[in-house]
Amino acid sequence: MDFRLAPLALATWLSAALTIGIYSLGNPVWFWVTAAVAVLLIQLIPRRLSNTEIDLTTLVVMLALGALLGITISLLRIYPLTYGPVAQASASNVVIKGAAVVTSDPIISNRKGQLDWANQEVLRITLRLESATIHSQTFDLHSPVLVFASEPEIVSALKTYIPGQKISVTGKLSTAPLGKPYAAYLKLLAVPEDIESPPRYQWLAADLRSGLHESLRGRSAAAKGLVPGLALGDSSALTNDLASNMKSAGLTHLISVSGTNVTLLIVLVLAVMRRFRANINLQYFIIVVALVGFVILVRPQPSVLRATVMGLVALVATFTSSNKSSVPALAVAVIGLVALDPWLAMSYGFALSVAATTGLVLFAPRIMNFLEVKTSKQIPFWVIQTLAVTVAAQFAVFPILVGLGSPLSLVTIPANMLAVPLAGPTMILGLLAALVNPISSHIGELIAWSAGLFAQMIAGIAHLSAGIDWLTIPWPSGKLGVVLSITMVSVGVHAAIQWRRLALESKSIFVSVLTAAVFLLWQPPTLSLKPWPPAGWVMVSCDVGQGDATVIRVGPNEAVLVDVGGDPDAIDRCLTELHIKKIPVLLLTHFHADHVGGLDGVFKSRTVSQIRVSPLGDPPLTTEYVSQVLRDRNQSASVMTYPEQFEINGIKFTCLWPSQLILGQGSDANNASVVIAVKVAGIDILLTGDIEPPVQEEIVRTIRPINFEVIKVAHHGSKYQSSDFAAWANAEIALVSVGKNNGYGHPAPETISLYELTGSQVFRTDRNGDIAIVVRDSKIRVATHR
Repeated sequence: MDFRLAPLALATWLSAALTIGIYSLGNPVWFWVTAAVAVLLIQLIPRRLSNTEIDLTTLVVMLALGALLGITISLLRIYPLTYGPVAQASASNVVIKGAAVVTSDPIISNRKGQLDWANQEVLRITLRLESATIHSQTFDLHSPVLVFASEPEIVSALKTYIPGQKISVTGKLSTAPLGKPYAAYLKLLAVPEDIESPPRYQWLAADLRSGLHESLRGRSAAAKGLVPGLALGDSSALTNDLASNMKSAGLTHLISVSGTNVTLLIVLVLAVMRRFRANINLQYFIIVVALVGFVILVRPQPSVLRATVMGLVALVATFTSSNKSSVPALAVAVIGLVALDPWLAMSYGFALSVAATTGLVLFAPRIMNFLEVKTSKQIPFWVIQTLAVTVAAQFAVFPILVGLGSPLSLVTIPANMLAVPLAGPTMILGLLAALVNPISSHIGELIAWSAGLFAQMIAGIAHLSAGIDWLTIPWPSGKLGVVLSITMVSVGVHAAIQWRRLALESKSIFVSVLTAAVFLLWQPPTLSLKPWPPAGWVMVSCDVGQGDATVIRVGPNEAVLVDVGGDPDAIDRCLTELHIKKIPVLLLTHFHADHVGGLDGVFKSRTVSQIRVSPLGDPPLTTEYVSQVLRDRNQSASVMTYPEQFEINGIKFTCLWPSQLILGQGSDANNASVVIAVKVAGIDILLTGDIEPPVQEEIVRTIRPINFEVIKVAHHGSKYQSSDFAAWANAEIALVSVGKNNGYGHPAPETISLYELTGSQVFRTDRNGDIAIVVRDSKIRVATHR
C-alpha cells in the first residue's frame, strides 16, 4: 500500500481541527477524538514507510506542509466570520436588510410562545448573505448566517424555499458562538421576497425528495424513517425510539448516507453501462454525472462528500493507470474536503467515516485471510467477508466511539452483519421510488412499499439488538477510556503485524493483558469527610434514589430546597442529617414524580415559607398531587420564569429558564423545568432540572457563558444532552442524581464521558451517596456520605 500522502492528509486534518477548536475554545470532546484519530493513524505510518519511497526528511516536510495548510485554510475561513461587517454588527443586535441565498433545507419545530400557550412553529434555516445594508452602508458579502423565524407568515414562506433560491431579508442580528460556521444568527422580522428562482437541478432534487415521502404515506413508522434515511440521508421522520435502538445496535451509520451507498451506486451504474456495452470513457463520465447528481439529491453531508471524492479520485487513478491504492484516494479526499470546508475537521461523522474506511483498507483483508484459514470451508465466503468488514470497521472506530461516550457492545457485530446486507436493497429501492414517483405515483408507491419491507427488517434487528444487555462490555468512560482504547487498538495492530514472530509466552501475556483491560472498571476518586455534614458545606445533592433533591445552604439550619425526589422518607432523611429546620424557598423544577413525589417528607418538623413551581402543569396526576399536598397545609405556589431573581443572606438565585415553553421536542414537562443559577461562597452552581437538548441549546444561544464551578447534570444523566451546553457550562464538578438499577439506563455512558471530557469531575449519588460541595479557604472540595 502507498502511504506517501497519509502524513500530509493527517497533518492537514488535525491542524484544521485544533485551529478551530483552540480558536473557539469550543467543545473539548473534539480534542480527545482528534487524539484518538492521531494516535491510531500515526502509529500505522512508520510501519509502512519501509514499503514506500518516503524518507524521514520528506515525512517531516509533508507534516509541516499539512499543518501549514490546515492552519491557513482554517484561519482564512474563521477570520471573515469573526471580523467581517456582519459579525461586528451582530454584537450590537443591528437590524439589517439584504439579499441572501438559501443554503439548506428548513428545519421546523413546534413550540409554545412566551408562556402564553399559543401554538407556534419555529423554523431555522441557513442563508448566505450576498449583500446587506448595515448602519446605512451597503456591503457586498459572502457571509453564512443561521436564521430563526417564528412569525407564522414568515415560517410559511420559508417552508417553500429550496437551496439555491435568492431572497431579500430583513432581520435582527445576534452574535453566534465562536467556532461555529456562521457569521451571526439572524431573526427575520418580515416575510422574505423572492429575487431569483433556485437552479433547475435544485428544484428537481427537492421534488424527488418530497416525492419519496409521498410514496411512503400510510406505511409503517420504520419505513417512513429508515427509507429516506438510507436513500437520501433524510432522518427527519425517524422516531426517537427507533433512533435510540439504531444507536444501541451500532447501526446509526445506516441512517445517514455513507460510502456504502456511493459504492452501491457505482456498481449499479457500471452494471447498466456494461449491459449496453458502453466504452470505458463513457462509463467513467456517466459515473461522475451519477455521483454529482446523487450528492445534490441527498445534500452534501460530510460522509457523502468524503465517499464521493474518494470514489472520483479512485476513478481518476484507474483511468490514468496510476497507483490504484485506496490509501492515496482516501488521503486526497481528506485533504480536498478539509480544504473545501475546514469545519469538516470538527465533524464526528467525518472522523468516524474516515476511520472506518481506514479500517476496511488496512484490516479487513488481513481479517478475511485469517478467517478463511481458521474457519470451516462450508461457511459461505460472503459470511466471512461481511464479518471481516464489520470487525475491521468497528475496531478502527472504537477509540472515537469511546471518546463520544458510546457503550462497548459486542452486539454491534451480528447486528451489522444482519442489517448491512438489507441496507443495499432499501437504498436502491428508495432511490428508484424517488425517481419513479414523478412519472407514476402508483409504481413509486409500490417500489417504496418494497423498500419498506427491508426497512422493517432492519428496524426489527435494531430493536432486538438494543434489548441484549449481556453483550455489553464494561469500559471506562472519559479520558481513561479513550487512552485505554487507543492503547488497545495500537497494541492490537502491532501484535497482528508481529504475531507470527512472537513466542508462545509473549502471546499468552498479550491475551492476558487484553482480557484484563477489557474488564477494567473506572471509579473517580472521592473525598470522604467526617462528620456529616462537613464544615463549610454550601450544597448537597441528596441520595433520594431515582430522582432529584438539591439543598442550598443559606444559613444555620436553613436551606433553599430544589426538588424533593420521589420518596418522602428519603428526602426527610437527607434534610434531617443536614439539620435543616427552615426552608425559605422550595422550588419544584417540574411535576414529574421523581422530582415532587417526596413532597410530604419535606414538611415533617420543618417550616416552608414559599413554594415556586414550573409554569407547565404536566403531568396532570402529579400536578394535582402537589396541589393537594399544598392545600392540606394551607400553602400556595407561584410560577417562576426567566429572568426572575431573588437573594437570601447574600446568596443569589437567578432563573435562566423557562423564558418560553418548548413543546413537541421530547418531554414537554422536562423542557419546562426551571433552571437556576446560584451564586454562593464565591462559586457558581447550575441546577438544570430535566431539560433536554432543545432547551439546552436555546440557553447556549441566549445566555452568555458564566463558567460554573458545579453543575447538576440534567435529567439524571440521560443520553439526551447537548455537547455545546456541557461546554458552555464548563463546570469543574458535575453531579448526577440517579438511583441504582433504575431501568432507564441513567446515567448514559456517553453523558458521563461528555462531562469528563469537558473537564468535569463526575460524582453520582448511586455510587457516592449524598454529595456535598464544600468551600473552605476559597477552595472547592467534594465530600460524600452513605
